[in-house]
Amino acid sequence: MNYSIVSVVLIITVITAFQFLGRYLYNYRLTEKSVQVVLFGSLPLFSIQYKNIKSAQNVALTETLWPNLFILRFGNRIFGGVVLIKKNNGLVRSILITPDDPEEFTNSICDKLTS
Repeated sequence: MNYSIVSVVLIITVITAFQFLGRYLYNYRLTEKSVQVVLFGSLPLFSIQYKNIKSAQNVALTETLWPNLFILRFGNRIFGGVVLIKKNNGLVRSILITPDDPEEFTNSICDKLTS
């Protein structure tokens, strides 16, 4: 058996599964006071208060690779839009997420920041 072919098939299978099933493992939601990363759609894993958000913007994934090594990455898919949230303070000040509709998500965060 050729292990290199099996390895390539396994890697492609894992990437494909993560691309389509990652959003069911964890996702994102906007509450009245914060942006949350939630497990299985209901259990909050991480929360960022709006008052602690400096900015939110759509970026290309390649913009977040180097030299930005200190980004907390909550991407739930490999391909798709990316939202970079920058915080005012804290040890990790940049958070990367991949919501279903990045532009709408970013606009909603910006609306909360200005209200």
